[in-house]
Amino acid sequence: ADEAVAVLIKYAFNTLNLNQLFCHIGIENTGSVALFQKHKFRIVGTKKNWVKNGKNWSDVHFLQLLNE
Repeated sequence: ADEAVAVLIKYAFNTLNLNQLFCHIGIENTGSVALFQKHKFRIVGTKKNWVKNGKNWSDVHFLQLLNE
């Protein structure tokens, strides 16, 4: 997963010339949040009750990486 994220970032910024990348990750998915933060993604917001899990709603973090 670590290598895949690194390749994606490099391709998105160097080949596609994108300005930014973003993703939504469930707040309970601490492993994925840590993986993206390792690659300098920052949590820029939390969406409350965004995903329905059975009868309950869960929050998600909104992470963003700018091409500097």
